[in-house]
Amino acid sequence: MNETMAILIVRGTRLEPSPVKLPLNRPFLFVLGMLYLVFLHFPSDLNIGAGLTLLFNITTWFWVSIAISVGVFQVIRAGKVRYSKLTFGLLICCLLLTLPLFYDHASVSLAAYRVMALWGGFLLFVVLQQFRFSNKHKHRLIWLIVLSALVESGLAYYQLFADPAQMPLGVFPSVNTFATYLATGLLASGYLLSRHLKKYQAQFSIASLLYITPLLCMPLLVLLRSVTGWGVTLIGIVMIFPYLYRFASRKRLWGWGISIILGLLSGLILIQALYTTPFNAQSIKRLSPLSDSLAQTVDMFIEKPFTGYGYGHFEEEYVLYSARQHQLNPNYPSPLAGLSHPHNEVLYWGIEGGILPIFAIMLATLFVLGRIYGAKPKTRLATLSLLVPITMASQVDDVFSQSTIHWITFIILLFWIDQRVAKYSSVPLHRLTIRGLNGVGILLPILALLYCGAFLRAQSLLMQYQQGQYISRQAQMYVPLVWHDQLMKAQLIDQLQQKNTKPHRRPLSTYVPWLLELIQRQPRPEYYQLLIALYQHIGDTNRAEQSRIEAEFLFPQYPFTPQDRPPIASSDLK
Repeated sequence: MNETMAILIVRGTRLEPSPVKLPLNRPFLFVLGMLYLVFLHFPSDLNIGAGLTLLFNITTWFWVSIAISVGVFQVIRAGKVRYSKLTFGLLICCLLLTLPLFYDHASVSLAAYRVMALWGGFLLFVVLQQFRFSNKHKHRLIWLIVLSALVESGLAYYQLFADPAQMPLGVFPSVNTFATYLATGLLASGYLLSRHLKKYQAQFSIASLLYITPLLCMPLLVLLRSVTGWGVTLIGIVMIFPYLYRFASRKRLWGWGISIILGLLSGLILIQALYTTPFNAQSIKRLSPLSDSLAQTVDMFIEKPFTGYGYGHFEEEYVLYSARQHQLNPNYPSPLAGLSHPHNEVLYWGIEGGILPIFAIMLATLFVLGRIYGAKPKTRLATLSLLVPITMASQVDDVFSQSTIHWITFIILLFWIDQRVAKYSSVPLHRLTIRGLNGVGILLPILALLYCGAFLRAQSLLMQYQQGQYISRQAQMYVPLVWHDQLMKAQLIDQLQQKNTKPHRRPLSTYVPWLLELIQRQPRPEYYQLLIALYQHIGDTNRAEQSRIEAEFLFPQYPFTPQDRPPIASSDLK
């Protein structure tokens, strides 16, 4: 009795067991569903820049930040963090990829977007591991990829029939990114078809959507005329077909195969009807500019294999290196204008960061292949096939720089591969850590919302200017760099052509520091031509000539001819 009273005095009402907190599986899947099925599919006419500066990608990262926040609250509920061997492996690789950011010649501001995307992907991977998904919920992650590809296909067909002269790209900025995404959805449909069980079916079999996917995606893959898309699709189908043959019923195998054949025939008929010469050399999207710049970028890596040229400095260093080599040897190709990415992800990290990032990428590859090898022998090739479209496309194009959803999809597929063989461990969290995570879970989506709002505001300012509305100088100061550059460029061109309205006029000399800094970051012929014209308008012929000589040295294949300048307003000579 005394012992019971003592317990009551010490613990009080805490003798009653605390209620079990339900996991946040459904809210997490809801957020991912909203991203893949709704908010991913809003196209924008003002997709300027690359990577995180694309409006198309900003909304993606906003919803990813909410998903990560839900995962953080799941960690708080569980009071522990789950992890696997692959978690540690990828953490080491991310740290190695981040280290070159602290080199003396690295530009933190220019490389920040890429490093943020890298760690955002890792956080999403860790967050996915915190949920104890049922088999049904795990399959829903792959289903989201398939359904998203179907929605994009529908959007592309709408664009095609609304304007047959334009290439149907859905919301994606380029042919290769769209083709790669369609190929991923197509292969995921075949993978799911062999795993889809009848107990998950309702009166209407949702598995029928898996037969429809090749029928809708294949014609678009033909229409896009992307060698990359064709290649990854063919390789993926060859890799996944034995898996279907072994694990799917003959009805499903034949149904999926016939759907691919019918989609291919429909695509050939459609492309012949829309284009007179559909498969000429000019219309097919080959491996250019990778094939045009590969020799130059490989030489760049060989010249500085250990430290690289510094994160954020690829374009300027590429132009300088190629121009110098062309000056020494006229047979050496001159630099390609506007090449901000070597169209090979391994080379990109290696040229800017040296051997350390390449070692990290190779290490991550070995870790993932090790997890695939740990799966059942007859399933390894099919599991690997899910990664083939995005992985191979990243080595011949800049898909990760153009499309965030490719990176997010890649992370989800890595989680799918890992969870099939992983043995999870967990680490309990201290109370102070839990309190800190509470703040992170709240602040993360708020910061992402503010960041997204800044881009939307900058887009609005540019649209207002294009419509002739007045934009104050103070409003222009607090916009992201890429939008500020576009706004300044539009104002300068209009003022040089005497189109600028009086409120927007400013002394032309004030554009010079901005334009010089822009050229240092992005040496391109159009900017040099603009600088030459600017110097001519303010009467500085010596600097105009110096700029022309420098431009012709960097880009000998482009003409930089002096332009006839209109009369200079007196206010411009200040």
